[in-house]
Amino acid sequence: VCLMHRLHPLCARDVVTIDDLTAWPLISYTSSQGLGPIVNSVFAEARLLRPPVIEVGLIENAWSMVNQQVGIAIVDPHSGLGSLFPDVVARAFVPGIPVTLEAVHAEDRPLSGLARQFIDQLKALLA
Repeated sequence: VCLMHRLHPLCARDVVTIDDLTAWPLISYTSSQGLGPIVNSVFAEARLLRPPVIEVGLIENAWSMVNQQVGIAIVDPHSGLGSLFPDVVARAFVPGIPVTLEAVHAEDRPLSGLARQFIDQLKALLA
């Protein structure tokens, strides 16, 4: 999804396209943050050079920067920090960017019952 401040002109749209972003300061991610390479590849595929106004290492910082009207950001739809930043709105972003969630655990130890329940609940929520 694309995040913007509630006063941003793009709020009038239901869907934001990659071409819509060219006129606005972009908040992006450091190369070590999982979304960084993903967002960069979307711009590369569209043959758009988009140097960010700032790069953040944590998605929470992207939300905060949008809240402060520094720019717009692309985030995964599961970050769900809207309750912390009520002035930030999300709009669908095209092209869609698939995001994979993974649960990492030790191979040499079975998951605890609580961990298994958590993963099952997460799967159900995402379904």
